[in-house]
Amino acid sequence: MTNWAAVVFATAEAESAPIQSRLPAFLHPIAGRPLVWHSIHALTVAANPPPAIYFIAGPSIPDDIFDDLSFPITFVPAEALAERSSGLFAERFERFLVIDAAALVRPAAVAQLVDEPVGSWIPGVSGEIVGGVADGAGLRALLQMHDPLSTGNEVFSGEQRTDFAPLALKVTTRADLATAHARIRDRVVTALMEAGVTFILPESVVIDVGVRIGKDSVVYPGVVIEGQTTIGEETVIGPSCRIIDSWVGSGVELRGWNYLANTSIRNRAILEPYVRRGFE
Repeated sequence: MTNWAAVVFATAEAESAPIQSRLPAFLHPIAGRPLVWHSIHALTVAANPPPAIYFIAGPSIPDDIFDDLSFPITFVPAEALAERSSGLFAERFERFLVIDAAALVRPAAVAQLVDEPVGSWIPGVSGEIVGGVADGAGLRALLQMHDPLSTGNEVFSGEQRTDFAPLALKVTTRADLATAHARIRDRVVTALMEAGVTFILPESVVIDVGVRIGKDSVVYPGVVIEGQTTIGEETVIGPSCRIIDSWVGSGVELRGWNYLANTSIRNRAILEPYVRRGFE
């Protein structure tokens, strides 16, 4: 797709009945980041990333949630769509990849969808619109809608790309949220394994996207590693440890059920089971 941009819609969800939360689905944390962060990240790491990304959201959305992404994100206030958005970007590009902020879309779907005809769209598990391709006129129509991806059937009237559905998930329930957690966990763990880390039971761990683990380290089942944690090389993280915003050196052995928070563990240290550090 030439001369195109991405538009991520995060429309107001003050009371989200399906997910039963005061927090909108797209702001629920997954692997240390809001769900919408993962939506934007998928766009930035796709094989053919867009030249521009527009994030349409309400005034209560923190404007620093994408600060760790080395990609310029333009915020557009949802309450000013009719007055400002059209002039801001709808006339600057020929085509737009539109994605729901509460959708977990894999980079592979982005790379494929951008080359599809205008009107093509990805369906969710219940047939809802997760993302699609619009031209300028279609985007202008969407910008006038209160909930564009729920009421934009006329814009996305082209081919329903069901083959892309496994690459996308719209989070509307707690079950969807659990599935999204598992998908992101698998991505994070796979990347660490490819970098030389051993996981005894990968599906049992929780690892945030900001975590760094050195090669030849071993992670046992039930481990939770959060925040900006760094773990050195040849370190053993025993079963059911929880580590938060900490530095753990190389050659360390945590023998299990350890709790570390905002602390440092020197190289080649050994912590017996149930030892806690830095939690006070």
